Amino acid sequence: MKNTKLLTKRRHNLRVFFFFLLLITISGCKNFQKEPVTLTLFSYEPVYNTIIQKSVESFNTLHNKKLTVNIETVQYEPHIILEQRLIEGKAWDLMMMPSYKTIQNFAGKGLLRDLTEYKASEAIYSVFKPGVSFENRVYALPYKANYYGIFYNRDIFKKYELTPPSGLDNLRDITSTLKKNNIDAFSISGNQGWVMANVLYMFISQTAGDNFDHWVNGMNANVSSFNTPVTQNAFEIFDFYISNGHKGFKTTNYSAHMDTFVNGQTAMIISSLSEIATYKRRNKDFNPGFIPFPVSDSDNNDLYADVDFGFALSNTISEKKIDMAVQFLEYLTTSDCMAEWEKDASILIPLKNNKSVAYQDAIQYIENDKVVTWGHPKIPKIVLEESKRILEDMVKSNLNTKSVIDKLDRSWQNYVKNKK
Repeated sequence: MKNTKLLTKRRHNLRVFFFFLLLITISGCKNFQKEPVTLTLFSYEPVYNTIIQKSVESFNTLHNKKLTVNIETVQYEPHIILEQRLIEGKAWDLMMMPSYKTIQNFAGKGLLRDLTEYKASEAIYSVFKPGVSFENRVYALPYKANYYGIFYNRDIFKKYELTPPSGLDNLRDITSTLKKNNIDAFSISGNQGWVMANVLYMFISQTAGDNFDHWVNGMNANVSSFNTPVTQNAFEIFDFYISNGHKGFKTTNYSAHMDTFVNGQTAMIISSLSEIATYKRRNKDFNPGFIPFPVSDSDNNDLYADVDFGFALSNTISEKKIDMAVQFLEYLTTSDCMAEWEKDASILIPLKNNKSVAYQDAIQYIENDKVVTWGHPKIPKIVLEESKRILEDMVKSNLNTKSVIDKLDRSWQNYVKNKK
């Protein structure tokens, strides 16, 4: 009997011991989870610094973490400084980085951490992976993308019994109907060369499709021209576009051309999908539709979209920091976080969990790989700057297409000549 009582007491003591041991273990885990971690972040777009810090706060609250992110903004020659720091092994832990060349260059030199096997990379659509990948491995989380197409005024279309254009011939018919009813078809920012250049290179990218890179390579080798069947088609569409601009578009700046559309003075506008936030701020009841700009007579047109920048991790980030950094990247892929970015920074994040109502107009194209990637980042910067000036002159001075093509060709030829 005495032995039984002794055994029972020992069992009780063991239970108490293991109970307290469990409490200590849990407490230790909690303390470990809340151990402060500080990450450094490189930014070249200060406009997003506030929302980044807000995301850090939300991440800490949701996951009971103590993450601090110290942002350093470099606006003068940021990519040169970034490369120097990466090569020296003194890079920031987390880096905002332009898509394509910059990411591929640094990844090829072994300066970025491979993110392919991390959960965050599962949120990336296949059409956007090329912009953040090198040799089929993912090195950045795409976070800002641009989606260009036509916004159309649903009320005007309904009034005149018009359906969104599915082909270029259909779009021509729509502009004719609008003209008969004294409605201007397009809002155009004619005195902003960068807008004109973006539109032209969008048309060239869309009409060239898979041949765009071949054309760029030919231009860089000085064996091609803007006077090719593909680019001629793009210029014809461009001419059609500006011939259907609103009254006074040649002297209209970017903000004013948005107003003409929001105020119902025009039926359509070529714009980035992310501008929906701007339209809503100017008219909360405005609810335009969004579609790709049709560049062929078929109803099989693709959306012009691509990654602008992503977030990458340095390959020298310490093991102490890597887990927290990866968890933060995963948080950036959540729908709640992306909703914050849309609300505060007017960015439609190009990831699978984005539940934004505005983003749904683009989803059907993105999910089905019906996307044409951006062409203008592949254009040499000097040529792109010259293109802006030339196209602005074209609109203001009524230059004919042939003279514009000659000017653009000479601009690229001079670039190639001076590069040697």
